Amino acid sequence: MKKIYASTPFRLANKINEICDFIQVQGHFPIHPFNALPLNRYSYDNFNRDDIMDVCYGLVDLSDELWIFGIGSGSLDEIKYAKFLQKPVESYIKQFDSDWEKYSKKYKINYIVTTTKI
Repeated sequence: MKKIYASTPFRLANKINEICDFIQVQGHFPIHPFNALPLNRYSYDNFNRDDIMDVCYGLVDLSDELWIFGIGSGSLDEIKYAKFLQKPVESYIKQFDSDWEKYSKKYKINYIVTTTKI
């Protein structure tokens, strides 16, 4: 059983259970940052971004793979970190992020939405 870090932008917080179920049904252990860091407490209003991202990176350290479910600045930083650690990265953006086209243009990326394995 692999431990999968579920990289998800804040705007998809309503899909936490759906994402964790998706990972678990495939026989893996989901690690979702919003379960570890509930948004009502660990928002940018309460803590600075760097401190929140440090905790997220620690969760990536614990994982075997990173799967990305939506595009956001934090998610893109998490991918860079996972790739630096040479962890496998898979994209499920098209299945979970209905605004993926808008955000891929905003962040000027397309490589993570066109393939499953990155």
